[in-house]
Amino acid sequence: MTNHGTIDGLVKGLALAFLWLVVSFSSPAKADETNLEADIQALDDAFQQLSDDYHRLKPHQVETVGDIDVLSSAFDQLISDQQLLDAHQLVFTNLPLLADNPDHPKIATLVDALLNNNQRQLAETIYGLVEASGEQGSQSRLNFVFAKFFAQHRQWAQVNHLIKDSFANLSGNNIDYAYLLQGSSLQHLKKHRQSLESYANIPPTSPYYMHAQLNTALANIRQGWITEARLIIEPLVSKNKDKADELSNRIYLVLGYALLQKEYYRDARKAFRQISRDSRYANRALMAISLAAISQGDYVGALNTATVLKQGQGKDLSSDEAYLVMPYIFERLDQPLSIASSFSESIDHYQHRLLQLNAIRHQLFNFDQMQLDAENGDLVLDDIRFEFSHQYPGYVLQNRQYLGRMLVGSADKSLTTKLENLIEKYDQLLQTIIFNLVDQRKQIITSYLNQSRFGLARHYDKQQSGTEQ
Repeated sequence: MTNHGTIDGLVKGLALAFLWLVVSFSSPAKADETNLEADIQALDDAFQQLSDDYHRLKPHQVETVGDIDVLSSAFDQLISDQQLLDAHQLVFTNLPLLADNPDHPKIATLVDALLNNNQRQLAETIYGLVEASGEQGSQSRLNFVFAKFFAQHRQWAQVNHLIKDSFANLSGNNIDYAYLLQGSSLQHLKKHRQSLESYANIPPTSPYYMHAQLNTALANIRQGWITEARLIIEPLVSKNKDKADELSNRIYLVLGYALLQKEYYRDARKAFRQISRDSRYANRALMAISLAAISQGDYVGALNTATVLKQGQGKDLSSDEAYLVMPYIFERLDQPLSIASSFSESIDHYQHRLLQLNAIRHQLFNFDQMQLDAENGDLVLDDIRFEFSHQYPGYVLQNRQYLGRMLVGSADKSLTTKLENLIEKYDQLLQTIIFNLVDQRKQIITSYLNQSRFGLARHYDKQQSGTEQ
């Protein structure tokens, strides 16, 4: 008779993993993570000041212009050509033009682009010029732009403060987006009833309606109201069934999770199968399908899915988990030789993965060249995928690379020294972040390795006991 407790634990562990993935609420930070957050904020403040100092020295020769439309067009072209320093210098040099035209609608567009490049201090300078002018309409539009920025940085109190004064001067889809931001900020601030009121203002015809409904479903899941979440999600699935974007994939992921929690395994498998193979959630969906199949007693189906996952090209955590699941499936199929060989294979795999992770931990990285995945913010090192932007702001790497550009363009000795010192601190910070990501993965892989060793030893003990009888 096989021990089913371990595989049942894996199924429960999967549910917890999905809760961590799909519910967009931050868990309490550990002390060391809190310190790291403080370091990230302190270095960002230093970056903002140095960026301002750099542009005040005007190392890049740019023209003053007399028309904001011309300024906006030239700025867009420089951004498109990746000439970021020149683009930001152009805006800095033409601040008097913006001060003289505080009501121009292109000001909000310029500020939005600056914030996308984390030029917060320059954007705040423009905000101050508009605020001083008393131009309420333009200030309201900037409140909306800054609310979007602070939402990306997960500063929800700031979002909530800014967004409530922006509605009067917004139109079209921006009004719906503002309600989405307001609802999200209230949700993160634990004001759930008020957040639902904000989401309710978004009509079904809006491009942000599904986002609002998904957030509402996630709030219900977090409260343990799985049935309510399912009632919200299933109409979204029907409406979105012919689409194959990441929002659709996320909707199916949340629906699958809700069904899994209610032990509707057949329906859960159907939901997970709708997730695109090229989605960032694809491997998680395959693992979920395999474990749901186990819970149904469909061990052949579970084995086939786990095999596909194991043989895939991805080196994420779900593909690693497939090696641990397979021997337990063979246990339930009562295939002793396959049990032993698959446990041995999983041990070899995890030992190799730990060697890879240790090698990554001892690398010295060139942060000027490092890139995050443009679609999901993941960091890929030695083909192993780490969810960088899930835990840390992407602007950390963005700031470091901008500092490198400023260092090349600096002709001021004092500024150059400051840039070199801040670059060194950013390199240390990024190295620490990579250490944390690698160590987290090592801890999980070590646990899987120990479970594999224990499973193999238990299997041999069982075989020996059967022989003695």
